[in-house]
Amino acid sequence: MRYRTLLKQIQIQMDKNKIAGVLLVLFIIIMSAALISTWNQRKRLQLKTEKLEVSLAEVSAAKDQIEEQKTIFENFYNDCKNDNNEADLWKIANATNTLFAYSNYAQISNPEGAKLKELNNAVDNLLSKKGYVQYIETNGNKLFAQVNLSLEGEFVRFITDKAVRDGAIGIKNCGSPNQKKTGDIILKGKTVKIIKLCEATSSKNVWAYIAF
Repeated sequence: MRYRTLLKQIQIQMDKNKIAGVLLVLFIIIMSAALISTWNQRKRLQLKTEKLEVSLAEVSAAKDQIEEQKTIFENFYNDCKNDNNEADLWKIANATNTLFAYSNYAQISNPEGAKLKELNNAVDNLLSKKGYVQYIETNGNKLFAQVNLSLEGEFVRFITDKAVRDGAIGIKNCGSPNQKKTGDIILKGKTVKIIKLCEATSSKNVWAYIAF
């Protein structure tokens, strides 16, 4: 009888040990998985940080390059201005083919007549695409900032990326009534020309027909 009791107690203890062993194995597996997951997250975070640092460095380098080019062009423009060499000024502006270059030319040369027409045609060719983007949200929030250029017309840059459409949303007689995205995106900071504005009657919603 004593042997049976002893064997039973041993069996119970062995069962407890088996359960404890299984629990220990499960605990080790769970902790290992957690450690691996943490390591992977840290690795991904490290890679993202490295990519961000590279991107910031590239942006900084690009900014410095743009500033350097801007200084070179301004100095060149000033030299041409002092020499009264308007032909060279136009060649520089036309070869550069940017709003900044055309604006500098207009500010220095103050073209009139045929020369002004030539300048406006160059700007129109540069901004050859057209489309509609939201200009002011229904709550009155402005999505743009003014850009001062020595060119005819109104120029703005958008403070967020904007999808271009072939008509305005929520405003009648403003482009296509069955408006849809054209596939073009106006990136944050890009300067565009305002052709006309369409205002809603029941809200502060405003859309702009732009050249870009």
